[in-house]
Amino acid sequence: MTTDYLFKLCLHKFVLLTYLLMSGICRRVAVAAMSLLHESEAEAGPAQQFSLHAVNDAFLAISASHPTLMVQWCNILILLNYGDQSWWSQLLQTPHVQTTSVSSYVFQYLKERA
Repeated sequence: MTTDYLFKLCLHKFVLLTYLLMSGICRRVAVAAMSLLHESEAEAGPAQQFSLHAVNDAFLAISASHPTLMVQWCNILILLNYGDQSWWSQLLQTPHVQTTSVSSYVFQYLKERA
């Protein structure tokens, strides 16, 4: 019962954080969060205790039991421009494809159709 309360509390905090990031009220907070995210992504390795990789792995572990919480976490990562392709492909359970943009997917599709 306590874990359900913690998950609901975390979900509520994520909704508030999403609102702050999307509304533009706290623009400096959003910019600082994005810069921290990209700095930690560049410097930290998967072995660090509180790295973003460890947090993402924890959310992947609970995604089956708490999908709403996982969706909110993904929404926050999207708002912060998180771009680790290997993590997103692991989340979506798709093979990692090395591309630069969506247009390359379209070009590859058109090339195969011709």
